[in-house]
Amino acid sequence: MSKMKKILVRQVEMSDAEQLLNVIPTIDRETEFMIRSRDEFSLSLDQEQKFIASKMNNPKDLFLIALFGDKIVGSLVFSGSTLKKYSHFGEFGMGILKDYWGMGIGTMLLEELIVWAKQNEIHKINLKVVESNERAIRLYEKFQFVYEGTIENGVLINDTYSRLLIMGRTI
Repeated sequence: MSKMKKILVRQVEMSDAEQLLNVIPTIDRETEFMIRSRDEFSLSLDQEQKFIASKMNNPKDLFLIALFGDKIVGSLVFSGSTLKKYSHFGEFGMGILKDYWGMGIGTMLLEELIVWAKQNEIHKINLKVVESNERAIRLYEKFQFVYEGTIENGVLINDTYSRLLIMGRTI
């Protein structure tokens, strides 16, 4: 049986908090493209549980995890707004353990996000991606995300500033 058949995507549960405390720092160490630098993630179990609760309790937020068996191998967090003028859109970020790259997990997470967005009156999804993250950009383009702008010197990677691309998709 292939790994792909064993991947399950679902919304986060409070019981996932402890495992996420181990998975997220690993993802951060495996690539320079994450929002945090290596070893910068330092939430306590209580803080992670509060973060999960905040996502579960906000109807405009979504926290998805990808599981291989019982192991969390990726996640996607979408943050929306409950303010009326901004309640139609939000921004997401995601990460996947390197051993599971190329298995379609990013595709599965994005498919679930888009279905959820349609059901929850989200009409616009945005993201920021490092310009040199070609794998991610190809994935986003596959889902009809389009280039909307740049943030010059938006991220510092290995003592060098890099451009962030702003991409978006209307639902």
